[in-house]
Amino acid sequence: MIDKILNYQRVEYYCKLSAQDFKTRLSRVLNLKGYNLSGKFTSDRDFKLSDAWTIGIFIQSFENDPAYLKGRIKDSKEGIIVDVLVRPNSIFSIFGLLFPLIGIYTLISSDFGKAAEGAIFFIIFGLIWYLIGIYLKVRIRNKFEDYLGLERPNRKQRATTR
Repeated sequence: MIDKILNYQRVEYYCKLSAQDFKTRLSRVLNLKGYNLSGKFTSDRDFKLSDAWTIGIFIQSFENDPAYLKGRIKDSKEGIIVDVLVRPNSIFSIFGLLFPLIGIYTLISSDFGKAAEGAIFFIIFGLIWYLIGIYLKVRIRNKFEDYLGLERPNRKQRATTR
């Protein structure tokens, strides 16, 4: 439930490559300029990726990338499992939750009076921020899948999109 509220997505990809082949493919994607992904391996089996496009100019927070993807490579009988957590920049989730709450509180506390226009603005503004976060999260996930040749598992299959 908290993952949905904060706009996080967890996905397990099943791949027939060996762990070393997958790491080689991922390293190749990170080293070539045309892929628009940046990142690094944080350990032998863990990696972090972000979109090469940065929003640090527009939003000065502790995070400057629009979305983040953290992954872990696990061995399985038929190859590997890549366990991934995808999330937007935290500012999109925070604004997407905070502004509608402020708007709803203002709307209710003013008995739908003079402050209604400002309250509705806050609600719409927050929803726009939340939708931008969803777009950026899906964008980095799709890039990751496309560049590495991974298919998102169906819910009926062995997927765990929590």
